[in-house]
Amino acid sequence: MTALGKLGRSNQAALQFVLEAAEGGYRDALEALRSAVPQPAAIKVLMGAIRDPDPAVRYLAITGLRDAGPAARAAVPLLQEAVKDEATTEGIRLGNVAQDALQAIQGRTADPRH
Repeated sequence: MTALGKLGRSNQAALQFVLEAAEGGYRDALEALRSAVPQPAAIKVLMGAIRDPDPAVRYLAITGLRDAGPAARAAVPLLQEAVKDEATTEGIRLGNVAQDALQAIQGRTADPRH
């Protein structure tokens, strides 16, 4: 679904559908949404998904924000909290992924104390 990221403003209806589906907790929609970043609406949904009870959903949210880079600067406080997340998905600790996301967004070594 990487084509979704190329839709941009040319097809807001499709993007809106994915945003609404992602808010409903659908993993596939969230995966598609990751390709729509760095659009602000996509970043907002990804930020909300960081607190989802499902570690796989949190992983998708964190990696989506990581991929958005500096455009996801508003997510820094949430990601600083997520660094403490001990949950794993497919053997990957979410806190480590959050630290990588902070580094990608801030462009420096990620340290939640900064």
